[in-house]
Amino acid sequence: MRMRHDEKRDLQRDGSGAGTFPRGRPRVWGAVILLGIALVAGEGRAATYLNGGALSVDGPVTGPNAPNINRQRFDETSPDGTSRASVAVTSPSGNGPLANAGGAAGHGWVRAHAYSSLSRSGVYQGGSDAEAGFSDELIFTAPGLAGLQGTATLGMRIDGAMSSDSTQSAQDLKGSSEGRINFDAESSVDDQSIDRWTYSYSEDGSGEYLEAEDFTLTVGFVFGDPLYVDFSLDIQSNVWGDSATNTPGIWVATGIADFRHTATWTGILDLRDAQGNPVEAFEVTSASGTDYRGPIAAPEPGGVLLLGTGIAVFLATRLRRPRTH
Repeated sequence: MRMRHDEKRDLQRDGSGAGTFPRGRPRVWGAVILLGIALVAGEGRAATYLNGGALSVDGPVTGPNAPNINRQRFDETSPDGTSRASVAVTSPSGNGPLANAGGAAGHGWVRAHAYSSLSRSGVYQGGSDAEAGFSDELIFTAPGLAGLQGTATLGMRIDGAMSSDSTQSAQDLKGSSEGRINFDAESSVDDQSIDRWTYSYSEDGSGEYLEAEDFTLTVGFVFGDPLYVDFSLDIQSNVWGDSATNTPGIWVATGIADFRHTATWTGILDLRDAQGNPVEAFEVTSASGTDYRGPIAAPEPGGVLLLGTGIAVFLATRLRRPRTH
């Protein structure tokens, strides 16, 4: 089962060495995916996890450690608690891209955000990414059904939004946001998953604007045997451009992927035996100790998830373009 994406692309350069992102829509997902969680004999599979980072570049890139690159990464895993982290960067000169990312995850709920903006002329780029999720091991028991197969319908509700803008697309100034939702359930007899991708891209005005939505996953299992569940949000925002330094005016671009409204567990929505009969009297235990039978409320967002005063100023002053949904 997939635990999480490892390293994501921090920076890609074109043939000119100017440090711009590739032409066209940037790729988001890392090539390396961790396909399992290491297990210690006798221990269940349970963890919350969070990883990501932010990057800004001011001027041409001359090497991986160039003084005009500012980047930060974060990575946190907790086997039995809550993972929280955030980072924020600006360009080394102080007047280039603003980028920040962060999130929090507990068993049964996830938050994440990625934001980047720029407001200047010249060569510049910025980006941020965050992945947050949880994994757990569930065991169902019911009178007279030990060792027999059944099916469980599990639910998650997503509440988030994505957007992107640029005031000077003709100057090759772009903004984008992308997101991936992954919901997996695996047992000894079945393996089911939902993999949803969504994006917003300022150059062509296309994209999905994901808001509140319910996800359900029905998976077969054996009563008394483990059923492994993994859920993650993986999001990224990017801004980039290479308008000439002597071009009049200050150009603005932004990419926002904001899932701070959370993804939350909505419960075990249905449980049936191998003949399709509803099973009303059942118990479920988890490696984390979480009760998954009903909805799980996420705690109120903490300070680590604030996007900062820079966003409020930026959103108050940026030029909005008409959008069709």
